Amino acid sequence: MCMENNYMSNSLAYNEYLTRFELLSSGDIETIINLGPAIKFNGGGHINHTIFWQNLSANGGKPSDELTKAAEK
Repeated sequence: MCMENNYMSNSLAYNEYLTRFELLSSGDIETIINLGPAIKFNGGGHINHTIFWQNLSANGGKPSDELTKAAEK
């Protein structure tokens, strides 16, 4: 449930905002510059979540013994 909420509230929102920014800018350089901070935030969030989802183990999975020992320290 937590992962589903994360995906629905964060990952999709970052993509939605980036799409809105693209529509808002419509090639106007001043608008693009003004949207810079929001584009960085949402673009960064999109990239971070993409990396996060790609690094999850399929069907759960068990960490290696080495990783488990390091986490237990």
